[in-house]
Parts: sequence; structure tokens; C-alpha cells
Amino acid sequence: MKKLRGVFMLAFLPFVLMGCVSDEVVESETPVEPNQNKLSELTSTREHNREHLTLGDFTVLEGLHGFPGDQTDALTIEEAAAIGGRYVLDVLDDDLEGMYMEMTFNYNPHISHSTWIGNIAASPADFGREAEGFMPGLIVFTLDAVTGERISIFDSNVESVTTVGPLELLSEEERWALFPEPDEDEMALALAIAHDYAERHFSDSEVNTIVPGVYFGGTTDSAYFPSSRLHFVATGDGGKIIEIMIQRETMELFYLGVPLEILVSDF
Repeated sequence: MKKLRGVFMLAFLPFVLMGCVSDEVVESETPVEPNQNKLSELTSTREHNREHLTLGDFTVLEGLHGFPGDQTDALTIEEAAAIGGRYVLDVLDDDLEGMYMEMTFNYNPHISHSTWIGNIAASPADFGREAEGFMPGLIVFTLDAVTGERISIFDSNVESVTTVGPLELLSEEERWALFPEPDEDEMALALAIAHDYAERHFSDSEVNTIVPGVYFGGTTDSAYFPSSRLHFVATGDGGKIIEIMIQRETMELFYLGVPLEILVSDF
């Protein structure tokens, strides 16, 4: 597994915060060029994983947070953990050998179904036990608690090289200086990588379309805004939609998931 890093999230609807994580970066002395070999690495690793990698032995713990609700029709904690582990392996190429997975059942009246939230870390102590939230481990994923459908996955290890404070404190000129609009080569590479990650998420269907932008108002807003991440919207051939965030410095996946507008009825 990758080196463990943590970020604070609330236990309920962690995917809300995932979609709203602040860009916290400053300009490095030497600009970081996107890794042009990343796509081929992803593709070859994915093919290798299909034949050779397994989930590994990991320990499942029951989370102390979340909102309780009727679990009559829900997957058991063991079933959800197995599905979530496969999600991690499919999308991030990470096995869970020796890791701990804290599974939290979360009932929320604002979404169509309850969810199982999986939080992965190297030891139980890394989860924290604060009353108002928890300290997630390397990876957090969310599943529909009834169907096991993949909702979102977040990799807290994928961060900017340098961090100092929220992007909101910078002037518009400073933001554009740090994050100019991507050129054709950078966008083409990021789009191809985002497409690959979308295919991994849509394990039971193909990617029908993928375009730059964010999902808002029932459509995709393709206007670029200065950010350390590039945003994409992908649609599967069954009509399912996800948003994808790719870190520009490393061309790694930061987050993907169902747009809140679709998931939360009164968002």
C-alpha cells in the first residue's frame, strides 16, 4: 500500500466533503510536468491485476460513527467489505494485505438508499474516535448498502506537492498564474486517464461519453476554473454518471463518484 496520510471528514455523507475538498497549493520552484507514461502504466498494471492480484488478508472492523437505520435488506458487513475491497483493487490497483477496513453503516433520509462506508488504514489507531467525525485512512469508499453499487472512492494519498492554505485566499490573478488552462497535450492525457478510471468504476458497463467539466443543473458545465485538479464527467452505457478528479501534478486519481445532485434528492 501507499504511504498513509489522513484528512478530516465527518462520518455522515463523506462523499459530500470529497466533492468539496479545497485546493491547497503554492507554486513550486520547478513546475511538475504530467507523467506522459502514466496512461500506459495504468493500462499494463490493470491487465496484470486481472490475472495476478488478489485482495489479500485484511481485518474488518465495525465503525463507531454513522447514522443507524433499518438494515433488513442491507448487505452484511462482510459482504460489503468484500465488494468494497474489490472496488479498491479494480480502481486503485491496491491490495489490502495486512490492512484494516472500518465499515460504517450510514442511514440518511436524503439519499435513495443507505450506504456502507469503508475506511482503510494501516492500524485501528489511525481511524481516530472523535465524537464529531473520524480520521480516514488511505482510502475511503462508499457503496449502496442494499445493492452494493459503487458510489464513490477517494484516495487521500493523492495531494499536491506543496500545501500552504486554501485557494480562496489567493487573488484571481494568482490562481490563474498557478493553474493556467491546460494545453491540448495535458488535457488529452488527463482525459485518457480519467476514461481509464471511469472504466474501472463502471465494472458492469462501458464508458459511453466522458467530457471535461463538472456536473451541475442536470448537465455538464465545461468551463475551466483554475485548480490543481482537472474535472471530468463520465456516463456509462446504462446512463449512470460519475464525476472524476485527476491531480494535475501526478495525473493520479484523487476522487470519483456519483454527483451529489443525483445522489441527494434535495441537494
